[in-house]
Amino acid sequence: MPSNRDLVFSGKYIVFEGPDGNGKSTQVRLLKDGLKKMKFRCFVTKEPTEWSLFGQLVRDIYVATPEETHQMLYLFRHGTPLAEFRYALLFKNRLQSYINQFIEKIEIYLDGDKNSLKYDLLTEIIQRAITFDRLLHMMYSVTPALSQGKVVISDRNFLSTLVYGRNVESYYEMQKGVLENWFLKPDITFILSVSLKEGMRRIRNRYAEKLDLFEIEEIQKDVHTRYQTLSNTASMKALDIGKEVVSLDGNKEYDETAEEVFKTLLNLKVFGDALQNL
Repeated sequence: MPSNRDLVFSGKYIVFEGPDGNGKSTQVRLLKDGLKKMKFRCFVTKEPTEWSLFGQLVRDIYVATPEETHQMLYLFRHGTPLAEFRYALLFKNRLQSYINQFIEKIEIYLDGDKNSLKYDLLTEIIQRAITFDRLLHMMYSVTPALSQGKVVISDRNFLSTLVYGRNVESYYEMQKGVLENWFLKPDITFILSVSLKEGMRRIRNRYAEKLDLFEIEEIQKDVHTRYQTLSNTASMKALDIGKEVVSLDGNKEYDETAEEVFKTLLNLKVFGDALQNL
């Protein structure tokens, strides 16, 4: 049975990355609108997803209190959905060890104080949950859309999981092991940089009442540093995350950045000569 990585698709896979408040969602929308005017069929998506049980868990944890997180992980561990996932996707038992490790991390978390955040352990659980979420995302959303010749435009992918997590070695074990064969590499990844000050201003304007787990300024400082480190050419080659990786200034007006995105797609011939009349 061939892996996703062995298949050739007629569609294109474009990803927007970077810290919170950099305008990813806006650029996804502007690119979709621009391509649709040129008669491209587009499929817009994001990670973590909003429909898989793993994506839902991650999104709920983002805005939960420590006590709520403890309760959610308990229900997730002892509920039926995880068992269903275990038996539905264990083709030739190739995912068994990864799911067992995921369950073990949840149990370690549940053994601790339910009012304590245990941030490092929680981010590893989130990393693993997002990785399984990505597997489902690839199987049921991205791959079918690409096989239909659509342009898949995604808000976040592999880099976000690496940047926002803490246990890099554990994540690489999963990413570079069995699961890697099912993770398609984007045709192009745009990393939108933004100053910490501007990013936090946009975040606060968007969510005036409550910031999520990763949107507090202390965490965002670390996120910005990690993205800056990963954005250099050597790091990108070592990570081997896709065919093209382009860094753009996300501090600019959204329309200016959108114009740079289209120019980059044109210059790199991501769509061949189809954008020549832009």
